[in-house]
Amino acid sequence: LAALAWQGRRAVWVGVALGLAVGTKVSALVVLPLLLLCVPAGMNWATWVPRLLGGLAVSVAALYGPFIAAGGSDGSALRIFGTQWLFNPLGYRLLDVVLPAGAVRPVAALLVVGGLGVLVWRWQRRARAASQLPPLSSAVAWLLFCSPVVNPWYWLWALPLAVCAGQRWVIAAAVIAMLSYLNTTVLSQAGWIAPITVAESFRVDWPV
Repeated sequence: LAALAWQGRRAVWVGVALGLAVGTKVSALVVLPLLLLCVPAGMNWATWVPRLLGGLAVSVAALYGPFIAAGGSDGSALRIFGTQWLFNPLGYRLLDVVLPAGAVRPVAALLVVGGLGVLVWRWQRRARAASQLPPLSSAVAWLLFCSPVVNPWYWLWALPLAVCAGQRWVIAAAVIAMLSYLNTTVLSQAGWIAPITVAESFRVDWPV
């Protein structure tokens, strides 16, 4: 919806739709820099940005307001998720190998920001005249590449836009990612294999 509103040059509705996405999953904020800084042709940046942010603020406030008023908060859950969880990492796994433990997540976050900056720069350089939609699916894919947690269904965030943009590699990644559930922890919880410890898993003689 935010992408359609961007194509229609409706800044307020871009913000409102993005706010709905953020209310569903805070990771949707990863596309905010692209929707904010990649201004459609014929639109004024000084007008576009405040309208978009206003729509976003109203939408998020309407969704989160009742929970905050009741004393609820996502803060503690997000903090645990952001500092402790680890599942099916991609590029994050490479950082985990070469960097000290305390530096991995900050470096990964900096890479996400840097990657978004590159996407904005490339769009402004190549596609602005044609008012081509910003690479939103690429932004989501880059977030997943740098994230410590990549559940297969996370690729659904990028999939609709990737289909529209003809990005076959995103579609392939969404399919291949399902294989990440074929591990001893998930399969043992499902009752498909007998539970084994991590230490025991290293002693299994897998066939070549």
